[in-house]
Amino acid sequence: MEDFESARNTKLTVLQKAVILLSGGLFVSSLFQQAFYIDRIDYDAWADSKMLVFFGWSAILEGNAIATLIWLANPLFFIAIIFLLNQKSSGFYLSIVATLISTRR
Repeated sequence: MEDFESARNTKLTVLQKAVILLSGGLFVSSLFQQAFYIDRIDYDAWADSKMLVFFGWSAILEGNAIATLIWLANPLFFIAIIFLLNQKSSGFYLSIVATLISTRR
């Protein structure tokens, strides 16, 4: 029991804090970018990233399970950050899974 309590009382290293802040900052900055862009003759079309983050789960309603699976990288990312802040090693593995899922096409 003492080992568990001593592990909980350890603080994050500077590198861990930097990685968490950098990844969170990159996520937030990506919300202000175009999610995707379609070059057309009549007009230029693009999707708002903030709307896709909030409504990306609804792709399953259209029968697009792959898009929904890719969108699930977003909540996995936040769960991984919470686990990492609580010094749980499973946060590292969740972040790897979120990265692998988000890079699938």
